[in-house]
Amino acid sequence: IDDQVSDLVSPFKDSALAMERVVLTPEAKAEIICSSAEELELVAENLGQIKDLQEIIEAPEFRGLDKLFPQVTPIETSHVDQMARAEEASARITTLLDKYNIFVNILSEIFISWDHILSTLDAHISALEREKE
Repeated sequence: IDDQVSDLVSPFKDSALAMERVVLTPEAKAEIICSSAEELELVAENLGQIKDLQEIIEAPEFRGLDKLFPQVTPIETSHVDQMARAEEASARITTLLDKYNIFVNILSEIFISWDHILSTLDAHISALEREKE
């Protein structure tokens, strides 16, 4: 009895396709297909590109690459470590160069100040020597 009631309540419980056949008219199906034409063309184009690339992926040079993964893994780990150290060294070098530039600028300002002081002293001494004469 439960199966009979279940069939009456939900006659399409086993097949969504059967429900679509009854519920959707051919015109509705055609309208759905036409409204998604651009997406279908894009999918077809992508599938064509995948098919073209499949020859490259299945090239003889790539066969047996899975055997090399155990050899590549330590190299990859080493590369990641080296990249981290390189970034750290680059950051340290940048910091040192910034400090060097600040130091050079301070020294330049000091030398300019000393030059101004010495020039002023020289001018005063020259003026005093002229007054003496």
